[in-house]
Amino acid sequence: MPYASSYLHSLLKVTALGVTLTVLPALTANSPLIDLGGQAYAKNGNGGGNGGGNGGGNGGGNGGGGGNGGGNGGGNGGGNGGGNGGGNGGGNGGGNGNGGGNGNDSSAGQSASAGKTNNGKGHGKSLGNNHGAIASALGRLNAAHASPNARLNASPKSVVGLLATYETAVLEGRKLNGELAEINDVLEQLNQQLNSLNTDLDTATDQLSSAEQSVTDALADLSAAEQTLADAQQSLTDAQDSVTDATHSVETARQSVSQAEETVSAAEQTLADAQQSLNTAEQALSDRQQSLADAESALSADPENADLQEAVSSAQTELDSAQNTVNSSVTSADAAQSELDTATTGLASAASALADAQDSLTSAQNDISEAEANIGTAQSGVETASANVGVADTELADAQQAVDTLNEAVDDKTSEVTDTTEQKDTVEEAIQTQAETEATALAEAANKEVTDEVTTALNDLLGISPQDPTAEQPTDETPDV
Repeated sequence: MPYASSYLHSLLKVTALGVTLTVLPALTANSPLIDLGGQAYAKNGNGGGNGGGNGGGNGGGNGGGGGNGGGNGGGNGGGNGGGNGGGNGGGNGGGNGNGGGNGNDSSAGQSASAGKTNNGKGHGKSLGNNHGAIASALGRLNAAHASPNARLNASPKSVVGLLATYETAVLEGRKLNGELAEINDVLEQLNQQLNSLNTDLDTATDQLSSAEQSVTDALADLSAAEQTLADAQQSLTDAQDSVTDATHSVETARQSVSQAEETVSAAEQTLADAQQSLNTAEQALSDRQQSLADAESALSADPENADLQEAVSSAQTELDSAQNTVNSSVTSADAAQSELDTATTGLASAASALADAQDSLTSAQNDISEAEANIGTAQSGVETASANVGVADTELADAQQAVDTLNEAVDDKTSEVTDTTEQKDTVEEAIQTQAETEATALAEAANKEVTDEVTTALNDLLGISPQDPTAEQPTDETPDV
């Protein structure tokens, strides 16, 4: 079936029923010659019948119309199709009654029209087996017996004219289907080409990213190499300064050690003096404690003796004074011990500083030699990194050119796909329009539901060859862009 066949058949079923209910009463009322049961089926020829009425007559005086008066056998079937035929010159042989049989011979047919009689010869086409049943099923579509010239000149609203519209729509639809198939083939090829280009572009983009990273890495390596050279040069300067500083530090540390030794000696003497003073104060405290005890003992024997009370008070005062002296001596001794500790620590620190200064001097002297060697290595590294940056820049330029070229190709191919897709949309719209025209024309011409068998027989009468069932049918699918 052609494109949009499901739409065609559904529309035929609905439209034909409506047309039948609306038009048939008027046709039978205005055409006394109609004989709905007057179909003639010629078995071996000479089958004639009277197809009166409007059987196709309203489509241009087609005597072979809905009355089915014409014999559909092979032979000399003649028939008279009276009614409203001849108006539009449609039909077979001028008069276009259904007088022409559907056999292999020519026979005279006459159609009575309003005030004018046209005589002509009928032209028949074989419908295959069971001719009568097929002719009966065709009904008004028997007007397809009209010649191509008659269909060309028939009124658009007549049965013959509607069949001409149907024929044109079918043929045009097939042509459009062919164009659509070609467009789909082209579109498929374009999309394959576009997909290939996009794949190449992805690869080129990855290569560009890799090249950009290589440039970044090369520049980072160059920067690091330059920094290494600068560091080596600074290290040499620092090592030279360190030798100078370390030499001065060694001399200073030696002086500090000497001063610390003197400080320790003085602190030891101070501590000895403080210890002697403490011993004296403690002895005096012991004496005052005994005096107080003696005074208190005497007072306890004579509590009311004012002299004894004064003696106890005086002894207590002297004891307090002695205690204060002891406390002061302890403090002095502690301070002297602290000074000695500090002096001792200072001496150790000075000795350590001297050792460190001597080590620093040795290290600084070694650093000078190492810095001079590092400067040579760093200079070589800078030269290598600079060369690598040049190579990376060249690779980046090549990768960028490849990406630009592929981007342009993708844009061009995308434009082709867009243009072709628009062409496809246009053709699909035209196919839809032709399908609607085909369905409407066939429904109005048939005035009843049309089966696939009837459509096949009608197409045979119109000379429309069957469509190749193996031919590629268009789809509603649109390839991805």
